[in-house]
Amino acid sequence: MAKKIYINNTARAFVFGGTMLLPGSNAVDEIDASKFPQLAALMEDGCIEETDDAVKAVQKANTQKAVNDIENESPNDESVKKAAKKRKGQLDAIDKAAREAADKAKAEKEAEE
Repeated sequence: MAKKIYINNTARAFVFGGTMLLPGSNAVDEIDASKFPQLAALMEDGCIEETDDAVKAVQKANTQKAVNDIENESPNDESVKKAAKKRKGQLDAIDKAAREAADKAKAEKEAEE
């Protein structure tokens, strides 16, 4: 079954039944808006958008899983593959910087003790 791509343009997660939309892009089963009227309101306000633009979705993805899920929906699209590779590199750099900052903070705390 093909997934729908929703982009959560906020800094908070939304849950619709068993589906959670994290900030950034999400490739999930289609959400039945008739069961979740707040989804329509959030979409009208621009907080959540549904898109078929996989490249845009990859660029707004905040997790490796989201990038992979979106990339898997367009396995033969070279522009999506290229965008996914670039975004994965960006996310790897963010993860590395976060690990280094955590390690530095831990080392400083241990030095104080």
